[in-house]
Amino acid sequence: MITIQQEFKIVVTIGAGRKEYMELLLPQILREYDYIDEIRFCINTTDEKNLEWLYAQAEKYDKITLDERLIGHPERELEGKTYNPLLLHKFWDGFKDPNTIYIRLDDDVLYIEEGFIEKMVNFRIKNLEYLFVLPNTINNSICDHIHQRIRALNITEHIGYDCVDVNGVENGPVAVKKHKNFLDKLSNKTLDDYRFSEWILSEYERISINSLCWFGRDLLGIGVDWNEEIAISCDIPRQLNRPNIIYGDVLIVHFSFHTQREYLETTDVLESYKKILAK
Repeated sequence: MITIQQEFKIVVTIGAGRKEYMELLLPQILREYDYIDEIRFCINTTDEKNLEWLYAQAEKYDKITLDERLIGHPERELEGKTYNPLLLHKFWDGFKDPNTIYIRLDDDVLYIEEGFIEKMVNFRIKNLEYLFVLPNTINNSICDHIHQRIRALNITEHIGYDCVDVNGVENGPVAVKKHKNFLDKLSNKTLDDYRFSEWILSEYERISINSLCWFGRDLLGIGVDWNEEIAISCDIPRQLNRPNIIYGDVLIVHFSFHTQREYLETTDVLESYKKILAK
């Protein structure tokens, strides 16, 4: 284990908005509270109930800070959305401190395995040649494809090696199967089936950025345009000749892409995670 707090500040950040998911995610992050220097909620909602919950957590935990830059952003009004993922690229200027390692999580990450933060940070430090480190993510098309190749995901529908594969990001019933597959393995204590050592995105492949880890110093002088996923996956790594890497030995679960959400919300998937995490 590497002890790194003296050299780097550790900041976990969430594009925070949706209470129904973050009520599951936050307690899992808090397991590593002593290891983290700051938990930054980048508030991406105007919903009053969500805001009330977010502010209450900041009152309760002294390491939680609030980034409120997007609450009244004019682009939100143009889109007419209380939660707008298209604004997330606006956050990047706040995450370039040269003495900080950042870990970002989507607010609808439902599960992170114990020790996730420490494992991600240590892998980040040991693998300096890569620009971003991404965890091994359930319900992420590229990772789903890998899971099928290593026979961890046993479903009949093929998921191609493509960030926007239809079965990877759009097909609601397939998303349910991915979650059920994970929940079965969690229950049977066979999550190791999903693990692999590492997967280098050597061709600067586009990948959904449900979570990622980086050195703030690596983004000094770098701008992120409106399509942050392409910028972070493809354009900036290619520009710097530093590909991204998936760390296959640390697992998280991403609930839903917007194209899956309507269907998933008619199922018992979210309740299943609530029951398991309550134990």
